[in-house]
Amino acid sequence: MKLRKLCALLVCFSLVGLTACTDKKSKDSNSSKTIDTNAIQKNSTSLTESAENLALSAEQLMSPVSFMYADLIFDMALKNDPNNKRAQVYKTILKPLVYMKGSMKRIKPLLPYFTKSQRKGYNDFLKNHPESALRTFLLDGKEDLKTEKDVQVFLDGYRDQWEQVRVFMKKNKDLKLDLNLMTLVAMRDSIERVSEEC
Repeated sequence: MKLRKLCALLVCFSLVGLTACTDKKSKDSNSSKTIDTNAIQKNSTSLTESAENLALSAEQLMSPVSFMYADLIFDMALKNDPNNKRAQVYKTILKPLVYMKGSMKRIKPLLPYFTKSQRKGYNDFLKNHPESALRTFLLDGKEDLKTEKDVQVFLDGYRDQWEQVRVFMKKNKDLKLDLNLMTLVAMRDSIERVSEEC
């Protein structure tokens, strides 16, 4: 595969699905949420209860701009109870997103191979995306993707994350668990709000 095509894939993976268009003047809807993990653990009567309470709290941070915080709290939950299914489900679902950490920084050495449009998209993201947890997450890495082989290894790793999701879901297809997900109406309203801000 030509390096230019690989660069296009990287730009897509880095920008699409991870970036959220937000108004620079407004704060993330989840930025006002505070989760006191120490209090949750202190007020729990057992490690199992603590793990579930942490997982329930982390569930509230599941959004395109705060999933990285949720991931950290799911880690805490699994440290308290490695068998907590709620935390296992979310940790697994987050694997492909968490794998993208630093991707905007990692692809910087490849900018000369980008098309003019791709370079513009990359630079527009850096220029226009507000300071946020997501921006920090995407730029937290080393400039280490320099060759076609590097990109192929990166994309293979990304594919492997999705394979882990598939295997987990297959092994747990009979799992019964109520997840607190955004409703379709709330999702539609959120998409409309973001579209208006864009």
